[in-house]
Amino acid sequence: MKQLLTSKLGVVGLIVVALGLLSGTVLAAGGIEISRHVIGGGGGHSAMGHYVLDATVGQAVVGTFNAPPDELCAGFWCGLGEYNVYLPVIMRN
Repeated sequence: MKQLLTSKLGVVGLIVVALGLLSGTVLAAGGIEISRHVIGGGGGHSAMGHYVLDATVGQAVVGTFNAPPDELCAGFWCGLGEYNVYLPVIMRN
């Protein structure tokens, strides 16, 4: 009985290994391609002068591009102007 169970497990193991090798071969033959397209509801097209920025929400490229006299800013916080933080002064006697 023990020998029969061992031989069945061996056959099942051999089949699993064979299927794994076969699937790896099929995937390698198909070729994997990462296309440059996104599915997203945000972002868009921004242009200023002869500079153009096409972006997607969540894209990692953010910041300011300066080429005097032009400036182009990409990212969520670019719409804010310059601001100052005023903290209250607390004095103890």
